[in-house]
Amino acid sequence: MATFTGLDILLDPETGLARPRDNGTFLKRYEPREVNNNFTEANAWQYSFSPIHDLKRWQDMLGQSGFSLEGQLDALFDAPSQTVGRDQADITGLIGQYAHGNEPSHHIAWLYAATQHPEKGQARVREILETMYSDQPDGYQGNEDCGQMSAWYVMSSWGLYPLVPGEAQYALAAPLWESVHLPQVGADGVTLNRMGHGPCLMGCLPMDQVLRSDTPGLESIDGEAGVADLFEGHQTYLSQEALEAHPEHVFFTHRTIPEIGRNWSTYTNRHPFVDRRDLDLLPAPRIEVARRFEGSTTASVWMTPSAHAPTQRKVTESQSIRVSSEPGHTSTAYTTKKPNDWSVRVLEGKPNPQYNPGEAALIDGVRGDVDWRKGEWFGLQGQDLSVLVSPPVAKRFKRLEIDFSLLHDQRSWITYPKRVEMYLIKANGEEWLAAWSDYDEIEDIPAEIMHWRTDYRHQGHRMRPKIAGIRFVFKNAGPLPDWHLGAGGETFIFIDEISIQE
Repeated sequence: MATFTGLDILLDPETGLARPRDNGTFLKRYEPREVNNNFTEANAWQYSFSPIHDLKRWQDMLGQSGFSLEGQLDALFDAPSQTVGRDQADITGLIGQYAHGNEPSHHIAWLYAATQHPEKGQARVREILETMYSDQPDGYQGNEDCGQMSAWYVMSSWGLYPLVPGEAQYALAAPLWESVHLPQVGADGVTLNRMGHGPCLMGCLPMDQVLRSDTPGLESIDGEAGVADLFEGHQTYLSQEALEAHPEHVFFTHRTIPEIGRNWSTYTNRHPFVDRRDLDLLPAPRIEVARRFEGSTTASVWMTPSAHAPTQRKVTESQSIRVSSEPGHTSTAYTTKKPNDWSVRVLEGKPNPQYNPGEAALIDGVRGDVDWRKGEWFGLQGQDLSVLVSPPVAKRFKRLEIDFSLLHDQRSWITYPKRVEMYLIKANGEEWLAAWSDYDEIEDIPAEIMHWRTDYRHQGHRMRPKIAGIRFVFKNAGPLPDWHLGAGGETFIFIDEISIQE
């Protein structure tokens, strides 16, 4: 059940789209067009139309926040086609933010079958069929992968599409062909016939029903008139049983959809195994608390879709709330008190927006682990980095223990710097090189973290100088070597948690 209702965690009530979560709440920095590590080969727009296993619940949750599935589909296709963030070669064949060249988008145009205006989707399907396929060597608008680009064309051109995997029914559209015979369907095969012209489908009937004496003649049907009387409402789906029950079917198509004063029979799921009494439309709790703080902090918890009237609790308290007969989703947040009163400033180097938790994250007491996609690392590409860490006031230290973490994951272009330098800065602004390390060429080794450590101890009988800061310099390793799959590409430096102990 937790997997079935996973939409509850990620549906953002402010946008109606899937939004990554971080530390108990939605990710603060969010651009639906951005391609980043929160999504595989796509972005929030392209993954936000995935909850097809429970269309009713999805549409109800959208409605709670003032959105509709049709409106979200319109916004997707009307959005600017430019993506931001990582350059992703798989994202091709764009109509708005719909990307026909990659699998996450393939079903999306067909989702209009679950709305009151499926003709919008039928028009998009026809547009894709006619503009994104050709008989040229580069005739596909994307990577063929496991044959899905071809399979999409074949089934869409028949006017049948398996919108929800595992459900024995198809979304319908106007076939591209006048007649198609499917020999492997049913006992003796099935033939699909198109009656009329244009991309819009009124409905589909078995041929034997069309030929009955009480049905308008085919002469009157094969045009723009007479079809409305055949249907109780516009039809958008056909079950596998109905498809196999008759040897021949007729798809009635038009250039436009005539108004007949009746609703569409919209595509709906089949869920005999789900008791909807247990599916209260409550999102996962949202916990707003500083990931890092100085002094004290307060956590706020929202149990409703909107950010009104939060429950405020001390961060040491825990509360469990049962809202249905099934346990709901659990939200967890962590907060860490800053270990000292030192400050940090980046002097040189601009972090990549995807790997920028803020310069304060360099000294917040939260250490990133080898899974750098969690967002705790400070990363920049193709640049040197210079960082200044300072005490509140210049003072004389007898000893300082200094360490920080560096990440190496060459498969992701993250390498150790070729050189690390540490300078101590006196109160008068003078500085001296106190420690340094040089590193070998980029190695083909598994991902790992290196902890760089050094001690500063005052030597001699002279008065200890007042230390006003410590400056670290990280020299970029340069382009990836020839043996690397990304040879010549600019490498990243990933650093986290500069620790200063007096």
